[in-house]
Amino acid sequence: MSERTVESAVFAAVDVVNEHLPREKWLGRTAETQLVGESSGVDSLTLISYVVALEQVIESDFGCSLSLTDDSEILTDEEGPLRSLGELVRYLETQVKA
Repeated sequence: MSERTVESAVFAAVDVVNEHLPREKWLGRTAETQLVGESSGVDSLTLISYVVALEQVIESDFGCSLSLTDDSEILTDEEGPLRSLGELVRYLETQVKA
């Protein structure tokens, strides 16, 4: 599986979440977009909505079930895979098998 394919899934989940947010709250579609941390600007409801949308996209696109909420530190660790969309792509590359 290529990083581009995982990246497309990550951004597809951003699009799903953005459909339900006011434009000024939209998540960015760049590798640098931060999801956790004080400077991210992402509230907890939006973060959970994003994680659920991403799990659904991964299951739909890759046919595998992935739970990012199994480890609660993933959601709160400012140095973890949710610190940016780019880090999330790299993390998912190790988790999702083609």
